[in-house]
Amino acid sequence: MSACAKALPVPFVAPLAALGLGFFMVLVDTTVTLVAVPAIGRNLGASPAGLQWAVNAYTLAFASLLLAGGSLADRHGPRRVFLAGIALFCAASAGCAAAPSIEALVAARTLKGIGAALLMPASLALLPRAFPTEPLRGRAYGAWSGIAALALVAGPSLGGPLVELAGWRAVFWINLPFGAAALCLTLRHLPRDRPGRAVGFDLTSQALAVAALAGLAAALIEGSLAAAALGLLASALFLRRQAARAEAAMLPLSLFQAPGFAMPVAIGLLYNFSFYGLQFLLSVVLQESGRLSPAGFGLLLLPLSLSCAVAAFLAAAAMRRWGRRWPIAAGLALAATGAAVIAVALASHAPLSVTGLGAALVGLGGGVMVAPLTATALAAVPEARRGLAAGILNAARQAGGVLGIAIPGAMATAAPLAAGLTALGFASAALLAWRGLPPDHHRG
Repeated sequence: MSACAKALPVPFVAPLAALGLGFFMVLVDTTVTLVAVPAIGRNLGASPAGLQWAVNAYTLAFASLLLAGGSLADRHGPRRVFLAGIALFCAASAGCAAAPSIEALVAARTLKGIGAALLMPASLALLPRAFPTEPLRGRAYGAWSGIAALALVAGPSLGGPLVELAGWRAVFWINLPFGAAALCLTLRHLPRDRPGRAVGFDLTSQALAVAALAGLAAALIEGSLAAAALGLLASALFLRRQAARAEAAMLPLSLFQAPGFAMPVAIGLLYNFSFYGLQFLLSVVLQESGRLSPAGFGLLLLPLSLSCAVAAFLAAAAMRRWGRRWPIAAGLALAATGAAVIAVALASHAPLSVTGLGAALVGLGGGVMVAPLTATALAAVPEARRGLAAGILNAARQAGGVLGIAIPGAMATAAPLAAGLTALGFASAALLAWRGLPPDHHRG
């Protein structure tokens, strides 16, 4: 047996591949779709608002249903929910690829977001079951981070050539072989579910969460006062219901009283607002103007993706040396600088290399801060609540992505101003991190 085979035995590789393929599809979907946005608009005759909905329908469903997905995994078993999520994700991907209109694409993207909300928390619950002992579990978590970094790189680098060579529908068809492999590997190699525990499911809270996020997104994209009123009313009713249900709530508000938890959630929302808003803006502006082809845009974003991936692997060392607060604040300040460089480049019609430099700074800053931000949020709550805390943090980040695509995305005609807004979002998050996060009393 070779050294490689001894280092990576089948009982390690096969379960990790099953979980990693599902995780990979979820993470790569938003970025790969951003590359395809202009081609979708031309082919389906979509308006700018329609294109925003085509991207946001997935993120909105994903964000608003993440906590429900976790509850369903606890109730019915994570393996069963993971399989259902992959099946729905792949079926919806086929629907996206075959969509005859922008309305059909938005509907299929919504179903795809529901599938993602099912499989993401279920995959996280399955990982410690698939690797119940050390050191395999530690290696699995390390590989998990590598898969996330790979997904970030693969989105633009894979999406651009696919759109250019095979058309925009190819970015959705490509999910089917990945999903089929994940289904087969899950059925064969992941442990069967144990008897589930009784977990309440608050349908009213879930409906209010969807209405709140959808209403606010619609208000920003369509400029509808009625949608804004619906979103604000649903938000108020949701918070009131969570307060009344206390610890039985879908979103226990008591968690936000823990020092060090509320601030990372707010920072995560601001970060994704700027990160995804900037990518959507650049995709529309640079491709619609004819300055870049889809493949060229993928190459432009490659410095962002690669720098983010490299920095993510350095984040653990940064935490050991400087604690958590400093890398978070410094990373966000670096991202703000990068977004500001992009804003100046767009305003001055500078060479695309300048925009690429700004994108690399954004990626570098994001890679440095994401891991310590997550660690800070989870360290602030009791161990028994960390699964829920992770779900809240991820839901807030996805909600930030929805708002980022809705607001800067709607400002494409004033691209330098919109890019400046994303720089302001990064800078505001940096200030919150430096002034609002608790000081580090220990390293790591």
